[in-house]
Amino acid sequence: MAYKLEVKKADDSIYCIEYANTSVELEAWIAEEQLKFYWDVTNTHTITEVVQNEPSAQSIINQNARIYLASTDWYVIRAIEDPTKPVPENIATARQTARASIV
Repeated sequence: MAYKLEVKKADDSIYCIEYANTSVELEAWIAEEQLKFYWDVTNTHTITEVVQNEPSAQSIINQNARIYLASTDWYVIRAIEDPTKPVPENIATARQTARASIV
């Protein structure tokens, strides 16, 4: 869980945005800022709970495919540098499948 603090000036322009793990940390930050000479008494603030969304199934598939491709790139580089050592067919097929799964 995370919390977001948004401080606005009197003209509704955003003074700053801060994030913290607890609302207590943000309240302490506000108290500290209010002691500083540039804090305007007309500033308003709101603290909201930030909903952290779980990654979608497709984003997980994309991430895993990219990790696999990165981990097998060396086969491709080796094949380019030394044509006598081609990419094994099972690796080439798996790389093609991984590339196709990325949306």
